[in-house]
Amino acid sequence: MADMIVTVASYILPLFAIIVLIRCMRSMLGNKSQTEIWGYIHKDDGVALINHWENLIGRSKSADICLPYASVSRVHAVLIRSPKGVWRIFDIFSKGGVWVNGEKVQGVGTVVRDGDVLNLAGNSVRFRDISEKQRDAIEARRTQSWKRVHPAVTLFFLTVFQAILLLEHLCTAESEYTAGILLGFVLLVLLEWFCYFAMRSIRRTGFEVETLAFFLSSIGLSVIASSVPDEMFRQMIIVFAGVVAFFALGWWLRDLSHVKALRWPAAKPSDADGGKGDEEQDALAAEHPVERRRADIDERDLDQVRRLQGECARWTARASRSRRSRFSSARSGWRSARRAGTSG
Repeated sequence: MADMIVTVASYILPLFAIIVLIRCMRSMLGNKSQTEIWGYIHKDDGVALINHWENLIGRSKSADICLPYASVSRVHAVLIRSPKGVWRIFDIFSKGGVWVNGEKVQGVGTVVRDGDVLNLAGNSVRFRDISEKQRDAIEARRTQSWKRVHPAVTLFFLTVFQAILLLEHLCTAESEYTAGILLGFVLLVLLEWFCYFAMRSIRRTGFEVETLAFFLSSIGLSVIASSVPDEMFRQMIIVFAGVVAFFALGWWLRDLSHVKALRWPAAKPSDADGGKGDEEQDALAAEHPVERRRADIDERDLDQVRRLQGECARWTARASRSRRSRFSSARSGWRSARRAGTSG
């Protein structure tokens, strides 16, 4: 009986594994959700949608909000939404400037409210925010990819895969290890379903990456159960610690201010000596992230220009010395020839 179960499981397990992988890949790569809408920009020639919390405004076609006016810079301003729903606009070194209701936007930015008139280099547009009720209505009409490949169904196929894998190990393992193997797989199944419902409680619909992680964890448990079954408990502790760290990091990063504080150290590590003015730069990164990014780029460009200037100065000095040397030789030869002619 045990041999028959193992034989059947060896044919069924690859089938369920393929189903889980195909459904995850199809959900992540095959279906695209419609973009979110957080507000509108009313222009002379139509309406531009605000699809992000951070939006670049400019003449460039790659800008989040494109204003195809000659006086507008390619990257003119940035419009940012805080977690509390407050919008703020910043002028990012544009030539024409930015005004909100006739008041010029300074370095710290200006709060933008529903109905405010934004003037960018002489071109006026109107900002329109949406309420929570309007937001919910838009979300209800928005097509979402998870409805086509529901993550709960994929997780159910994974659970069946784990059950068959557990049955196979119970038939082949020694009796002293069956309890540990059973406990390990049961805890893994409970943990993955707990994570799924926890994600749904915070209105997150996608669960494909987590499903793949639990799929790989199942294979890892299977390897442990086959080779060193007495390590099952330690393996489950490691899996549980990883899940706790994942939730803790996700909860911490839900605060946009934490993300802003982390992305600059991650993008550009601080110098070993700390440098002068780090406190001012950190304050700039927290209040005005786009200016900090532009400042970093300008600083790198300035260093490169200084290096090029130094090389040009060295080559110029070397060429000047060479010209002086040739001129001195030619003048000496001319004087010698002149003296020789006079003597003759």
